[in-house]
Amino acid sequence: MRCKICGVEDRGAKNLCHKHYAAYSRGGYCPKCKVPGCEKTVQKINKHGYCTKHWVRKSKNLSLDLNKDLRKRYGKENHNWNGGTSEYPNHCEMKRARIKKLKLTHGKCEICGKLGKQVHHIDGKKTNHKISNLLVVCYRCHLAVMHGGRKNTSKFIRKYGMTLTQMVERYGNSVGYYFSLHEKNGLRKFLQNNKM
Repeated sequence: MRCKICGVEDRGAKNLCHKHYAAYSRGGYCPKCKVPGCEKTVQKINKHGYCTKHWVRKSKNLSLDLNKDLRKRYGKENHNWNGGTSEYPNHCEMKRARIKKLKLTHGKCEICGKLGKQVHHIDGKKTNHKISNLLVVCYRCHLAVMHGGRKNTSKFIRKYGMTLTQMVERYGNSVGYYFSLHEKNGLRKFLQNNKM
């Protein structure tokens, strides 16, 4: 057996000569990662000889050159690349106008006053990015403006004309009682028998 570090032939543990194994056991020996240019140390003697970051990348079959993968995150090499198209024809202008409008309104929704990060085009045209045409809105208000609000009606209102809490107020009992009647398909019959 040869020592991993100095190459001296010796029958030591962990493929190290006596001198290097003694240094390792005292905590004084930490070999460098075997990737060229990497100055990180391998914390414990192991079969692969890579630092933690390079060993994880090697186990995932990624490139050991970190700079090469950083370049892939931008442009055509990015997995989200859609050919350079955008929802808005002049996207950069829209982003600049959005930042200006957010500064003017201090990031507050212009409808409800809560924190707002989205911008709505008042005239509905995606090409008109004038600040006077933009409205800072929160997510909920944007839904309300765009789609007339969410249809948050309860299924009990749609089926029976009132919510479970309204049934409790009107007829007594508990929410669980009316829910169990609903599950057994007996709630409609109960409401018909107890009309006020």
